[in-house]
Amino acid sequence: MIAQLGLKGPHLLDETTLNSMLEADRIGNYAVGNFNENGEFIPKRVGRSELDLKKELLQWVPFHQYSHFAYAYTTSAKLAYEKECHNYHDLFPFLSNPPHPTKPKEANYKCPNKWCDR
Repeated sequence: MIAQLGLKGPHLLDETTLNSMLEADRIGNYAVGNFNENGEFIPKRVGRSELDLKKELLQWVPFHQYSHFAYAYTTSAKLAYEKECHNYHDLFPFLSNPPHPTKPKEANYKCPNKWCDR
Protein backbone atom coordinates (compact mmCIF):
# COMPACT_ATOMS: atom_id res chain seq x y z
CA MET A 1 0.00 0.00 0.00
CA ILE A 2 2.76 2.46 0.91
CA ALA A 3 4.57 1.88 -2.39
CA GLN A 4 1.48 2.84 -4.37
CA LEU A 5 1.25 6.06 -2.33
CA GLY A 6 4.82 6.92 -3.33
CA LEU A 7 6.06 6.88 0.27
CA LYS A 8 9.08 5.19 1.89
CA GLY A 9 8.42 3.06 4.92
CA PRO A 10 6.91 2.16 7.21
CA HIS A 11 9.41 3.14 9.89
CA LEU A 12 9.06 3.30 13.65
CA LEU A 13 7.55 6.65 14.67
CA ASP A 14 9.89 7.73 17.42
CA GLU A 15 12.29 10.59 17.99
CA THR A 16 15.43 8.52 17.44
CA THR A 17 14.26 7.18 14.07
CA LEU A 18 13.03 10.55 12.85
CA ASN A 19 16.24 12.32 13.86
CA SER A 20 18.43 9.71 12.21
CA MET A 21 16.43 9.25 9.00
CA LEU A 22 14.98 12.62 8.05
CA GLU A 23 16.66 15.83 7.01
CA ALA A 24 15.57 19.12 8.52
CA ASP A 25 13.95 21.87 6.45
CA ARG A 26 12.65 19.59 3.71
CA ILE A 27 9.18 19.80 2.12
CA GLY A 28 7.35 16.50 2.01
CA ASN A 29 4.47 14.16 2.65
CA TYR A 30 3.72 11.52 5.22
CA ALA A 31 1.34 8.85 6.38
CA VAL A 32 1.12 7.71 9.99
CA GLY A 33 -0.63 4.58 11.17
CA ASN A 34 -0.37 1.18 12.75
CA PHE A 35 -0.04 -2.46 11.77
CA ASN A 36 -3.15 -4.62 11.69
CA GLU A 37 -3.41 -8.21 12.96
CA ASN A 38 -2.17 -9.48 9.56
CA GLY A 39 1.03 -7.44 9.82
CA GLU A 40 -0.01 -4.87 7.21
CA PHE A 41 0.71 -1.19 7.75
CA ILE A 42 -2.57 0.74 7.72
CA PRO A 43 -2.18 4.50 7.25
CA LYS A 44 -4.66 6.42 9.40
CA ARG A 45 -3.62 9.98 8.58
CA VAL A 46 -1.91 11.59 5.63
CA GLY A 47 -0.37 15.00 5.60
CA ARG A 48 2.36 17.27 4.38
CA SER A 49 4.78 19.88 5.53
CA GLU A 50 5.55 22.90 3.41
CA LEU A 51 8.58 23.76 5.54
CA ASP A 52 10.01 20.90 7.62
CA LEU A 53 8.69 17.34 7.32
CA LYS A 54 10.89 16.13 10.17
CA LYS A 55 9.52 18.76 12.55
CA GLU A 56 5.94 17.94 11.49
CA LEU A 57 6.41 14.23 12.20
CA LEU A 58 8.14 14.87 15.53
CA GLN A 59 4.87 16.47 16.69
CA TRP A 60 3.14 13.06 16.42
CA VAL A 61 5.59 11.22 18.69
CA PRO A 62 4.23 12.29 22.13
CA PHE A 63 0.69 11.18 21.32
CA HIS A 64 1.57 7.47 20.90
CA GLN A 65 -1.54 7.15 18.74
CA TYR A 66 0.39 5.84 15.74
CA SER A 67 3.34 3.47 15.81
CA HIS A 68 4.82 3.97 12.33
CA PHE A 69 5.24 6.47 9.51
CA ALA A 70 6.09 6.58 5.84
CA TYR A 71 7.35 9.64 3.99
CA ALA A 72 8.56 11.23 0.77
CA TYR A 73 10.28 14.52 0.07
CA THR A 74 8.98 16.87 -2.61
CA THR A 75 10.43 19.98 -4.17
CA SER A 76 7.57 22.43 -3.72
CA ALA A 77 4.51 23.20 -1.63
CA LYS A 78 2.35 22.64 -4.71
CA LEU A 79 3.72 19.13 -5.29
CA ALA A 80 3.29 18.32 -1.58
CA TYR A 81 -0.33 19.48 -1.72
CA GLU A 82 -1.03 17.44 -4.85
CA LYS A 83 0.55 14.31 -3.36
CA GLU A 84 -1.42 14.76 -0.14
CA CYS A 85 -4.63 15.08 -2.17
CA HIS A 86 -3.88 11.92 -4.14
CA ASN A 87 -3.04 9.99 -0.98
CA TYR A 88 -6.10 11.35 0.79
CA HIS A 89 -8.45 10.31 -2.01
CA ASP A 90 -6.78 6.88 -2.32
CA LEU A 91 -7.20 6.18 1.40
CA PHE A 92 -10.27 8.26 2.31
CA PRO A 93 -12.52 5.50 3.74
CA PHE A 94 -9.75 4.32 6.08
CA LEU A 95 -8.42 7.65 7.35
CA SER A 96 -8.92 9.30 10.72
CA ASN A 97 -8.60 12.79 9.19
CA PRO A 98 -11.72 13.12 7.02
CA PRO A 99 -11.49 16.81 5.96
CA HIS A 100 -9.95 17.34 2.54
CA PRO A 101 -6.38 18.70 2.61
CA THR A 102 -6.21 22.47 2.70
CA LYS A 103 -4.34 24.42 0.05
CA PRO A 104 -1.15 26.26 0.89
CA LYS A 105 -1.82 29.85 1.92
CA GLU A 106 -2.71 32.11 -1.01
CA ALA A 107 -2.52 29.21 -3.49
CA ASN A 108 -4.71 29.44 -6.55
CA TYR A 109 -4.49 25.83 -7.72
CA LYS A 110 -7.03 23.07 -7.25
CA CYS A 111 -7.03 19.49 -6.10
CA PRO A 112 -5.52 17.39 -8.92
CA ASN A 113 -8.30 14.79 -8.73
CA LYS A 114 -10.64 15.62 -11.60
CA TRP A 115 -13.85 14.78 -9.74
CA CYS A 116 -12.92 16.85 -6.67
CA ASP A 117 -14.15 20.45 -6.47
CA ARG A 118 -11.52 21.70 -4.01
